[in-house]
Amino acid sequence: MSVQETNKNTLLAKSGSVPSAVNVVQLDGFVLLSPKVSTGEINAVGTGALGNKKGYVDPNNTKVTFDIPTVIKASATLGAAPELCELYKIAGLYETITPGSKAVYKPGGITSSGSGVVKVFSDGYSRTVNGAAANMKISGKVGEPLKAVFSVSGYTTPQAEADPNPTVTLNAGIIPIISKISAITISGTPINCDSFELDVGNDVQDTYATGMSEFYIANFDPTISLVAIKTKGTDEQSWIDMGNGQLKAILITVGDAGNQVLLEVPHAFALELGEADEKGRVKLTRKFRAQNDGVANANFIITHQ
Repeated sequence: MSVQETNKNTLLAKSGSVPSAVNVVQLDGFVLLSPKVSTGEINAVGTGALGNKKGYVDPNNTKVTFDIPTVIKASATLGAAPELCELYKIAGLYETITPGSKAVYKPGGITSSGSGVVKVFSDGYSRTVNGAAANMKISGKVGEPLKAVFSVSGYTTPQAEADPNPTVTLNAGIIPIISKISAITISGTPINCDSFELDVGNDVQDTYATGMSEFYIANFDPTISLVAIKTKGTDEQSWIDMGNGQLKAILITVGDAGNQVLLEVPHAFALELGEADEKGRVKLTRKFRAQNDGVANANFIITHQ
C-alpha cells in the first residue's frame, strides 16, 4: 500500500500567468488544500411525503482559502527580485527593481482583479488555484528569521490531478536573522523591541458570475504592532504622542547591507497602547495604522537591498 507523504510538498506561485518551476517558494510549513465545493438544497414538494430536501452541487464554484508560511530571504543577487516577489504581487504590492541596488515593494499593484495563480504539489498530485488574491503578514522575533504568511483565496477544482512533483532549485539568498544589533526605531529613536508584526490588512473579496470567478483586493488597511521592553522616561512619550495624534516614522532594519530587508512605515498613527508584566519587567505594546498621509500608496515600503 502506497501512502501520500506530506514532506513531498512543493508550491509554485505567479502573478498574471501559470507558474513554472522557477517560481518555487521555500515553505516554512506544509501547505495542504481543502477546497469547498458549492452545494445547496431544494424542497421537492408535491407528493405529500415528508423529508423532501434534495441537494445539488456546482463544481465550478469550488473555492479554497489557505495560508502559505514562508521565511523572508535576501535577494540571491543584489538588485534582483527576491524569492517572494510573485507572492508580494498577489498580495497587491507593486514592484520596482533597481539592478545592482535594490528591489522595492509597496502598495499599488493589481487590486481590481485576481490575477494570481498558485500550484500546490503533494506527493505526485497537484491542485491549481486560479483567480487568487492574498493578504500578507510579516512578523519578526529577536533571535529568529523574518517571516511572512500569505493568506490566499482562489478558485480550484474539486479533485486533485495526478501530476509528478517538479524538480526545483530553491533560491540561494541568505536568510537574515533578527538579532539584538538589528535596528528598530520610531522617528529615529531606537526601542528595545523583541517582536513585531506588519499586517497589510487586505480586504479580499470574490466575484462569481458567468465567465468570471476570481478573488480581488477591494481595499486595505495596514497596521503594524511593536512589542518592546519599556524604558523609563523615554517611552512615556508614547502616551503623549497618542494623546495628540502625532504621526511617527517606523523603520525596521534586518540583516547587513547586501543581504538586508527594510520595513518602513513613514506615517504611523497610534491606535492602541498597552502595558503588561513579563517576568518582572514592563512590556509596552504599540499598534499603529500605516497611513498614506495623503500620498497614494505611501503606507509602507519593503526593500530588499
